[in-house]
Amino acid sequence: MGTFVVDDESASAIVDAFESHGVEVPVDIDHQTMPGHAAPDGSARAVGWIVQVFAEPGRGLFGMVRWNDRGKILIRADEYKYLSPVLMVRASDRRAMRLHSVGLVNVPAISGMEAVAASQHPNTEGITMPSDNPVELERLVGELRALLKEKGVEIAEDGGRNGIIQAAIDTLKGKKDDDGKATDSKATGDAKAIASSVRTRLGLEPGASQNEVALALSLAIDSAGKGDASASELSAMKAADKARHAETLCAKYVASNRLNKNDTEQYAAAMALAREDPDRFEKVMGATKPLVQPGRTTAPAAASTQRGTMIANAAREFDDNPELAKLCNRVDHVQTALRGGNMAKMSDVEAKSL
Repeated sequence: MGTFVVDDESASAIVDAFESHGVEVPVDIDHQTMPGHAAPDGSARAVGWIVQVFAEPGRGLFGMVRWNDRGKILIRADEYKYLSPVLMVRASDRRAMRLHSVGLVNVPAISGMEAVAASQHPNTEGITMPSDNPVELERLVGELRALLKEKGVEIAEDGGRNGIIQAAIDTLKGKKDDDGKATDSKATGDAKAIASSVRTRLGLEPGASQNEVALALSLAIDSAGKGDASASELSAMKAADKARHAETLCAKYVASNRLNKNDTEQYAAAMALAREDPDRFEKVMGATKPLVQPGRTTAPAAASTQRGTMIANAAREFDDNPELAKLCNRVDHVQTALRGGNMAKMSDVEAKSL
């Protein structure tokens, strides 16, 4: 993307484009929704969605994220910490005009990027989520209900807790003119009262803006009833990721004729090594010669001299690469080479004399 400009004109264009498009913007892992950045298995899954974009004069662009369970697990496990926006830039003056996507990353390109808000864990610095304590959450909702009623703010008939929270968020966001200033003085006073209550209950800094208060309130209600991702959820997710990566690695060497998927024992051993130590797996398979030479369209002659040469070469290859012993034994390696050359497997006598 290179260098780009974000000023008042740019910020306004980005917000307008987001609102006019009417579609949530994906938050992915390491920009996987961008061409050429997909995961090894070809996937480009979202871990969250940008549901609101707003600008604060003199401060910058902000987004409200609705995280899915996978995103929450990665952030709360402290595996990812920053957001990196992908912006569509106008060629004539390099002004950013539209938000394409946002990547969850560990090395953001933008200097001074703040840590993602959802990574602020309960009982640490920053936002203290009340959802860990149902009594505390209900107290906050009760305070908001009383404030909204006092200010004459309407709440949806089927309101309940979520309706009250949403009414509070809408009041905090308020209506603004083209310069970002509130257009209704009464609404401004209502928002200040609600912001003050939420700051106190969520433990926010006294100077937190109303947009920041709205974001914190949204995160609080989003995590209500769900709590933090459990250790078992994190473990299961990591295991699934390892398995997918192992399958991708093995598929690469099956495609290059270095691994025989039909040899169930060898393939299972290869999968196990790829899961537990991908780097060692790559070294082992990288040192393995193809079972069938690329480009061969006809089976090689099965003359005894050729067969004997293939057996000897395969046995020598096994002896020269000790790491192969972690995938199979000497006989199995030779049998695999023979199968790849469309030759009969060794007899028990040949195997014993190997």
